[in-house]
Amino acid sequence: MRDFEKSEQGMTFKNPRLRAVDEECDNIDAAVVKATTLENSATLFSRVFGRGLDFKNRIKSMKEGVHVVQAFFSDSISEERQIKGRTARQGDKGSYEIIGLLSDVTEDLGLTEEELTKASDVSKSHLYDLIDGTRKQKIKDDLRNRMKKVEEAEKMHTSSMNFKNELLAGNHQKAKGLHASM
Repeated sequence: MRDFEKSEQGMTFKNPRLRAVDEECDNIDAAVVKATTLENSATLFSRVFGRGLDFKNRIKSMKEGVHVVQAFFSDSISEERQIKGRTARQGDKGSYEIIGLLSDVTEDLGLTEEELTKASDVSKSHLYDLIDGTRKQKIKDDLRNRMKKVEEAEKMHTSSMNFKNELLAGNHQKAKGLHASM
């Protein structure tokens, strides 16, 4: 983000009010949040700030409201909704869009450039649906894998408890057999 501030694109802001805020910034106070919605300003926040900040349109001539650009595809739909929710606050209008790197989507979700290009040629919503559907499947697969690990941990716990109980009961041969099977 700090590189963008110094980049050719970052320098193109008229009367620039460009600020980058990331995890290293300890103190995000009301003045910083208020400054993000001033005319001719842009503030780049890292994903950690996608929750809890309340951006309010303070320029009545700015009828479109606050515009949020999410520069990554969220791992979860709830995070995406939270970030999208930073736009139209307290009855004000706002807008939102996602702009991401092709390499991020192909690496994170395993989609090919060809699949993304085909979907994009149909429409932006078709592209989003493809990426979102892949994200949802990845979440389901991750949940399934976690549930398998929980089942394995429960079996190990039961075996360990049986081993402990046999030891405490003085059944050393049975305990030895349980230990060998663990």
